[in-house]
Amino acid sequence: MFNKIINTVLIFVSLTLIPSIPDMNHYYFNGTSNNWDIVYNTKVSEGESWAEFSFEYIGEDDAPSQFKYNLKSDGFELISIDEKFNHPSKNINSGNSGCAGPPINPESCNEYIKKDTQIEAIIEWDGKSETIFLKQK
Repeated sequence: MFNKIINTVLIFVSLTLIPSIPDMNHYYFNGTSNNWDIVYNTKVSEGESWAEFSFEYIGEDDAPSQFKYNLKSDGFELISIDEKFNHPSKNINSGNSGCAGPPINPESCNEYIKKDTQIEAIIEWDGKSETIFLKQK
């Protein structure tokens, strides 16, 4: 738990410092249904990318104790099962991901996400399922 908090803080600090790096593209996506609000926020360059994402339960029924998701586009896929809300007193689960491009990885992080990327989220909880398409803002 402590490591997850530290990672989240490091990613947040990195994202706030990254705008000073040239050739970084910032993309913000959001999708909402009757039950969920999803945010995907990323900064991408050829050499690296960082992303923060969150799933907030906004439904009228009691929030689920666990859920799973599949967040995907043509350039990436994030799958998680048995997720729990990780924000005190809120029905929010947040996380982060990253990409290291050349020279560490021969693939450019620019392929990870682009301006015209479409992101699909599939969420399952308590025997229910929703597909939400995130739109770029």
